[in-house]
Amino acid sequence: MLLGEIDDACHCIWIDAATGPPPDSRLSAWHFDHGTEGVQDLVDHYLVRSRQITGFIGMWHTHPDHLARPSHADRAGMQQLLASAELTTPRALMIILGAQPQAWSAWLRDGQLPDVYARLVCHNPASTPLLMAVPAEHVRTAWPGGFALPDRSGHDRPTGRLWLARVRGLIRWPRRTKARP
Repeated sequence: MLLGEIDDACHCIWIDAATGPPPDSRLSAWHFDHGTEGVQDLVDHYLVRSRQITGFIGMWHTHPDHLARPSHADRAGMQQLLASAELTTPRALMIILGAQPQAWSAWLRDGQLPDVYARLVCHNPASTPLLMAVPAEHVRTAWPGGFALPDRSGHDRPTGRLWLARVRGLIRWPRRTKARP
């Protein structure tokens, strides 16, 4: 999840934290099942700590062997999330980091950020999200999530703040479809 604030007045999005997947998530190279265990407690923690400023603003994930572009499953998942969310303005930030394996090695080695897709997605009530079938390989090879998994690579990873700072300027606001009065 991404936690922070969307400021409409200045067209700024402040990202204060990027979390890992909840413990009841299931991850594989083919699919991701986002869990819910502890999510509301984590959001509530940030809201209390920030005096109701830092809350849920979106989702992030990686495409380890693909371009940083949303798949059909990504688009449907965001619409489903926004349709079920109890948000005043149903919208959320979607960030995808994507690249081929050599780019990820360069990130670990030199801090060179992989490709980034960042968009503020608005709920489209006319769109009925279709859930994608879970690939058979995912069921067989998925592993559990967790908000904080240790780095097992032996390398120092860029921190969340480092890659989020590099994302600045990449987020595109949705275009207005109606003329202002």
